[in-house]
Amino acid sequence: LHRRPQLKQLRLIQTFFGAMQMIGGPIYGYLIRQLGIQKALVICYSCTATSSLLIFTDKVSLYVSILPSIFMHGQQGHQTLLSAFTMPGKERTNAFGRMGITFGEHILQLNYYISQTIRLIETTVVLFLQFITHIYG
Repeated sequence: LHRRPQLKQLRLIQTFFGAMQMIGGPIYGYLIRQLGIQKALVICYSCTATSSLLIFTDKVSLYVSILPSIFMHGQQGHQTLLSAFTMPGKERTNAFGRMGITFGEHILQLNYYISQTIRLIETTVVLFLQFITHIYG
């Protein structure tokens, strides 16, 4: 870990993202009660899009781009929606099961893509530095 400081930064960023999600959970529940599920989901999707589209150039702007994640609670919103629109029993069980499967699939895919992206960036940087050293060295 001490040889790879970028992993420490990545862990700090992930911790900040998780903290924003934990803080936002109760606030999102309050929004659902006050505004209704549809408006709360619009806020969720807007914050998700905003966080995805913000471009960062340094550490501060990276953390600022993560701030909208406080309301990125689509799964909790959809759980509320499923509870309201499905009948108790088999219908609700099937709906929640399908939602859980898709959530799990996306988590696995995300971990794979993150690890591959980090590996690609590390390899590209090393090759680029070797190329520059060869040209100007």
